[in-house]
Amino acid sequence: MCDIKILLDIPYEIRKQRAMKRDNISEEAFDLREKASIEFNESAFDYVFKTNDKEIVKRLVKSL
Repeated sequence: MCDIKILLDIPYEIRKQRAMKRDNISEEAFDLREKASIEFNESAFDYVFKTNDKEIVKRLVKSL
């Protein structure tokens, strides 16, 4: 249970590069993982942030 639901909508290429580096996986492995993941309905969230700037996200979350 939660009081607020936040979706960070990060572009595909950025997610791919981060996951490949973090998890030490190939592009093919990431693509398989991505295809198996669920689709998020933005309307199910209280807030949707479309930025990959960590400082902006921190400020936005603190302001809630």
